[in-house]
Amino acid sequence: MKVYLKESKLYFSETENNSLGEYLGDYSVSQDEINYGVWDGEKIILTENNRIRYERDLLLTDVEANKKYKCGEVNRLLNQILNDGFSYLGAVYDSDIVAIQNIHGAYTIYNSTGYFSGSWWDKNNTNHTMTTAEFAAFAESFFGFINSKRRQARTMKDAINNLQTIQEIKEFQIIWT
Repeated sequence: MKVYLKESKLYFSETENNSLGEYLGDYSVSQDEINYGVWDGEKIILTENNRIRYERDLLLTDVEANKKYKCGEVNRLLNQILNDGFSYLGAVYDSDIVAIQNIHGAYTIYNSTGYFSGSWWDKNNTNHTMTTAEFAAFAESFFGFINSKRRQARTMKDAINNLQTIQEIKEFQIIWT
């Protein structure tokens, strides 16, 4: 039986629209599971003797499943890097998806008008007034940062997908520059 762990509660996961199904009861996470990396929303399997197995454990002998898991790790780390922020001239700015959209929008207006008047807030809520030239340099540096991290992630995932054995996949080092 497949179930989901969400907020320390077990639910059936086989519903027509992939939403959480019937509530099965509370589940307390052990220290071993914390060390192993259990997180909310993870698919788990209840075995015949009601022991919990993680879906990823059942796939440890499958090369493609390991590639998918390792690529997911790259994606998770990419999101963490982007959420940690972008450093520019001594300040750290938001660089998550909302920030990317906001800066892209302002940069699009700047490109169409040739003018930027205003300021940008950093992660510490400090307002940085920028001239048009300063904003252009900020935005171009920001987009360079985002594109660099995304290219690194794509390169690592391509390398992972070219690996042939589970051992190679496990030994693959995820390194960001």
